Amino acid sequence: MARSGLGNIDLNKFVKTIAMTSSSNEGEILNAIKICNDILKSENKTWEDVLQNNKDEEIKMLKSQIKKHENNENELLEYILDRE
Repeated sequence: MARSGLGNIDLNKFVKTIAMTSSSNEGEILNAIKICNDILKSENKTWEDVLQNNKDEEIKMLKSQIKKHENNENELLEYILDRE
């Protein structure tokens, strides 16, 4: 189970369930959204928490990459330009 700042939510299952919202079947889409809402409710979390957690994880990743390349300006510049 992938752990995060989202409590005990199994992120792998959560992401797979979100992916079901791309179905062409409206019933499957609504059911997937309901399942995600139920998962969030069971952990006292909101969609805002999910989005904020994603932002926090991206910031951590960027900081680690910057630290990794901080001694080499050319590598750091390449990394930054590749992200655009």
